Amino acid sequence: MKKKMTTTPPATSYGQIIHKLENKVKRLSKVIVTLDEKLHSLREHPEYEYETTFCGRKCGSHEEPEGNGWKLNDDYNEGWERFDYHEETYWRRKK
Repeated sequence: MKKKMTTTPPATSYGQIIHKLENKVKRLSKVIVTLDEKLHSLREHPEYEYETTFCGRKCGSHEEPEGNGWKLNDDYNEGWERFDYHEETYWRRKK
């Protein structure tokens, strides 16, 4: 039995072409954002460097590492983790 090939009819106007391209860009940008988040959660994004700072338990002092440009890496354990005797805060910045 022959398979019937289905094709999408060509867009009939410039506006329809733009609309289709915009939808494709939106879908791709969601994939890219998801990939970035996954790499940050593994602390392995090739364009970033990662650092961990420590303080006492419930100290409330989460100081950035030395240098400029550090942001909280909230994709890794929501940016911090509490242990029995200390807390760790996770940071990232562009290389």
